Amino acid sequence: MIKKIIIGVISAIALIFISLIIFYNINLSSVNGDKAITFIINSGEASNNIIKRLKEEDLIKNEFIVKLYCKLNGKTNFQAGTYELTQKMDVDTIVTKFNIGDVVKDTFNLTLVEGKRLIDYVEIISSTLAFNNNDNEKMTDIVKNQEKPFNKVISDYNSLEEIINKYILGIDISEEEKNNINLELNNVKESYNKYKNELTNLLKDETYLNELINKYWFIDESILDSKIYYPLEGYLYPDTYEFKKNVTTKEVINKLIATLDNKISKYKEDIEKSKYSFHELLTLSSMIEAEAATPDDRKLVSGVFYNRLNDGWTLGSDVTTYYAARKKFTDEITIYDLNDCNAYNTRSTCLVGLPIGPINSPSYTAIYAAIYPTANDYYYFVADKNKKVYFSKTYEEQGKVISDLVAQGLWL
Repeated sequence: MIKKIIIGVISAIALIFISLIIFYNINLSSVNGDKAITFIINSGEASNNIIKRLKEEDLIKNEFIVKLYCKLNGKTNFQAGTYELTQKMDVDTIVTKFNIGDVVKDTFNLTLVEGKRLIDYVEIISSTLAFNNNDNEKMTDIVKNQEKPFNKVISDYNSLEEIINKYILGIDISEEEKNNINLELNNVKESYNKYKNELTNLLKDETYLNELINKYWFIDESILDSKIYYPLEGYLYPDTYEFKKNVTTKEVINKLIATLDNKISKYKEDIEKSKYSFHELLTLSSMIEAEAATPDDRKLVSGVFYNRLNDGWTLGSDVTTYYAARKKFTDEITIYDLNDCNAYNTRSTCLVGLPIGPINSPSYTAIYAAIYPTANDYYYFVADKNKKVYFSKTYEEQGKVISDLVAQGLWL
């Protein structure tokens, strides 16, 4: 009899235990409704109060069970911010979002690739601001609802338009939806033109340029020379930046220049000891950026340029000729371009020494190479089509290198 009672008690306890587990798990499952809300966690807000509000919003089934779950799993470090939640999310999904800070960002990224010219940056910045700033939220929503478009980098308005036409207008949607998308695309274009005009004017505004000269130790009156195409060429540091929506064009440019300051300040003493100003070193950096790809090659190329500068040679760099002629590297360079007495063209016998200013925005490694070249006794270098650089001491040696590269099919 006692044995039966014991078995009965154990069975009852087991049943209660199983029931509690079932009850626990049921209350951790999603509410499974259609509601979706923007949920804000305030800075310093207690987790118990947050859970209480989740219940008030009908996003969880049982407040006590959620508190217990958080405590048992050590998930009580809810991060402040704005979250997008739905009734289809279970407790683990919601709590995990809170703990990792999976917030809805009111920011966007701007990526500037090294080696590009200032005019390229104007296009990229204008397009990025036009697409991401708050005045085009509808277009942002339209594109984000598609899967493919922004696997591709938006470098200018035309590439945005191409993506819209290919991936969005090309899908099976109604004429009304297409008309709405085209309307928003036109809004983006208007914003793009506005930002481009703002940037173009800002980057040549003498009042602004003088503000920068007065503020930064590494910017001097050299940028105001009338022969320079774009005063801030080279000074906009290439990197990936995060900006808040509604950022202004001036705030963007200020951030890029401040980042350059941060990158080079550790070398300030050595830069000031150099026989060259930072403007000249930045100019040299931009040439190195275009001529070589690896850090070691860049330091060797820098050494070659220093050898030529020290011995009073022309630098003879084709990359400066392209910039002087305002041509892309895919364009053809003519005899006229090579001989043109331009303040940038180091192929011309008219220019001995450095160009008047940078020809692109150099990377950190190119700037470092200009400050700390690798000493060598080379005076010539050429690169093959794979960007491998070959160094020579004499013109005759370089001629042989080029002949070998042609024979191997490696010449550009």
